[in-house]
Amino acid sequence: MCRTNASEGKVKAHLEADQIILRGNTRRVIALATVSDVRAEGEAVHFQVGDDRIVLEMGVREAALWAAKMTTPPPALSKKLGLSPSSKA
Repeated sequence: MCRTNASEGKVKAHLEADQIILRGNTRRVIALATVSDVRAEGEAVHFQVGDDRIVLEMGVREAALWAAKMTTPPPALSKKLGLSPSSKA
């Protein structure tokens, strides 16, 4: 279930590295760079996109995971590759 300022309905939500994709009654692609005020409350994750308040109901565990992923920047490429400042090229 997705609630926004303008609508409410069932959606499938997909969290990608840099965006949230909503499909269903509400169809929207939201860049994570535009998301603010992210928090998990009970079985829902709440966030703001511009003037629009969005609530995605998904379960306690999932809401906490989504909120953490939405507020944590992706790791740098050097970290993904296991490189440190002391690594030799």
